[in-house]
Amino acid sequence: MLVPRLMGTAGALTRLLPNTGGCSAGIRRLYLGVVRSMALYGAPVWSPALTARKAALLLRAQRTLAVRVIRGYRTISQDVACALAGSLPWDFEAEILATTYRRRTQSSTREQTPGPSVVDRWRRAARGLAYAKWRERLLEELGRISATRQRTLEALVPVLEAWSDRRHVHFINFFFVSTYVNLNKTKNKADHILCLCRGSLGFTNEASK
Repeated sequence: MLVPRLMGTAGALTRLLPNTGGCSAGIRRLYLGVVRSMALYGAPVWSPALTARKAALLLRAQRTLAVRVIRGYRTISQDVACALAGSLPWDFEAEILATTYRRRTQSSTREQTPGPSVVDRWRRAARGLAYAKWRERLLEELGRISATRQRTLEALVPVLEAWSDRRHVHFINFFFVSTYVNLNKTKNKADHILCLCRGSLGFTNEASK
């Protein structure tokens, strides 16, 4: 029942998010966050039983809105769309919630109520592991996508977590990156714009390696 409801909500919201014009990137990410909250409701309960097939269905709704956030096309893969939108895949988000909940429960059974700082440390540790898994998934995707999208992922993977956490929503989307790379076929020129993407987050080439 969850997936049809998510797809229905995502489909309704996409009609408000045209590729040309429409609301800002911040509003688009807000809509994505609304559906994310719906998707992850009760995640600590159902996450351990999440199969690959069910995860794929869950990520369909995320991809639908992620493509609209970056003003992209339907041909964009789920991994590339989520990376550019700065949206951690929801199966990993569910793992974070489940891991944190499990540790809190185990601690409570030992009559040791964890404080907010302890829970936050557990959450950050689980989040760091989730981003490491996401990087591995994206690197596996590199061999199955076009050269343009490969260059896009190569720019984002080293700074993936910082890109997702940025407070200011930069106007760097699929159109911006792919158009530049297509117009500048040489690797050196393509690298220039990808360095700008990293630079907008305060990273240098050396720091992002």
